[in-house]
Parts: sequence; structure tokens; C-alpha cells
Amino acid sequence: MRAVMALAARVLVLHHGAAIAEGAPEAVVREPAVVQSYLGAEAVD
Repeated sequence: MRAVMALAARVLVLHHGAAIAEGAPEAVVREPAVVQSYLGAEAVD
């Protein structure tokens, strides 16, 4: 993940084949849908 954050200008995050976030890596990692999908609902609270 650090490599992606350092190298990519834009990222697209998929969950079960559907796009749930797209944009700058710094913004995408803060998207609630991304956090919930990859860290679990408990991480959103």
C-alpha cells in the first residue's frame, strides 16, 4: 500500500468487482466505503 500511495496519482478501489472509490490515494483511503470494505464496519465509528 505504501508503494501505491507513493507512486500513483489516482487509484480505483474495487469491492466484489464494483468500483467504490476513485481519486487521489490520500482521499480514497479516507472514504468510509473503502475503510468499511477493507478494515470492517468497526473501523468507521
